[in-house]
Amino acid sequence: MDLTTITKDMTSGEKVDLEEFTNNGSPGLSKIEDLEISRLFEMYLSGHSYGEISEASQKPKNIILSLSKNNNWYVKKMTYFNDIAIHFADKTRLVKLESANTILNVQSALSKFIGNQASQYIKTNNPKHLEKIDSKVLQSFFKAIEALDKITNPTNKDSSPQIDINLSNSQHKIEEKQDGVEITTKNSNGDILSILASYKKSQSK
Repeated sequence: MDLTTITKDMTSGEKVDLEEFTNNGSPGLSKIEDLEISRLFEMYLSGHSYGEISEASQKPKNIILSLSKNNNWYVKKMTYFNDIAIHFADKTRLVKLESANTILNVQSALSKFIGNQASQYIKTNNPKHLEKIDSKVLQSFFKAIEALDKITNPTNKDSSPQIDINLSNSQHKIEEKQDGVEITTKNSNGDILSILASYKKSQSK
């Protein structure tokens, strides 16, 4: 392996000291046991500098530098971090999938609830069915759509999710705008949300 790669995280001064230490026969290096080498490597892996490891272990810095070179500490650290990055990416994808599935279930449940109440209103023309479609439910529904869109389309800059819902023989478009929620319909029943708002307003008088 290329020596420049093995000693890449060493300063020019440390490389000079290491070369001189090696040329002098690396005094004291052979006395370091494997268990202690592992402990020193763990310190290196956790981000400690060669100077800090030397001070904490009370071992000459040149010995620490030599152990690093002889055991490929830098290469092992880069491999370790690369493995963490791959694992993190895989775990992130898994979490996103699980989150998307949960949000999709919530969205499906809310869609079914809203759809059923709206269908009952269209069939019976009874405002009580619309009364059950609380504005908080609609807001939660759109938040679920928006959250799912952010997970599945992270580069999508459009923050106004739309969805077409088939209710009975009518088609409705539900859209969240900056000034609130809008529901429009293509049949003669008119704006469901407007009817709901008017009904609740009359009830509060």
